[in-house]
Amino acid sequence: MEYVIEVGDNMNRNPKFGPTGEQLRGRWTASHVAAIEAHSAIKAISSIPIINGICLGIDREKRLGRRFDPLRETAEGKAIWARVQPLLDQYNEIFDQGMKPWDQAVFPQLDDNDVKTWFYWMRRLLDAKQAFLQSDRFPTMDEIKKYPGGVRKNFWSNSQEAGADALYYVVEATEKTAKT
Repeated sequence: MEYVIEVGDNMNRNPKFGPTGEQLRGRWTASHVAAIEAHSAIKAISSIPIINGICLGIDREKRLGRRFDPLRETAEGKAIWARVQPLLDQYNEIFDQGMKPWDQAVFPQLDDNDVKTWFYWMRRLLDAKQAFLQSDRFPTMDEIKKYPGGVRKNFWSNSQEAGADALYYVVEATEKTAKT
């Protein structure tokens, strides 16, 4: 079973996702824009109430993670993109011209550590209200703790301490250490 979340929050931010090493385009919601009347470009794009964010999926049985863009992958997303693209072209001095639907990225043959890491960080995004659940449910942190393997906690450090052997931690051991 694939579990899916869509990144985004109530501030239209773009969160980072360590397991893929990317900053992901979060859901954009017009009602979360301050000073919506400030510029005609913002007013124009605000006619589109929601622009989907990037989705993350993880399938434990298939040991497969994926990152995909509803603006490219779903009929609803393609319809939204058809409304967004002309506005980006019209107001190219305001909007980032690199904004376009992302290609899907598939991360196959994940090991136990990678699978657990994806679940852990996706759960953290949900708990921090930086993502929206797209599947029927998502495992709780207690369920994730029982999965085999460890969780990678450090993705961007260049320190000697964060060598390959030091990157994986068992969630239970990390939490016990944090409590003492």
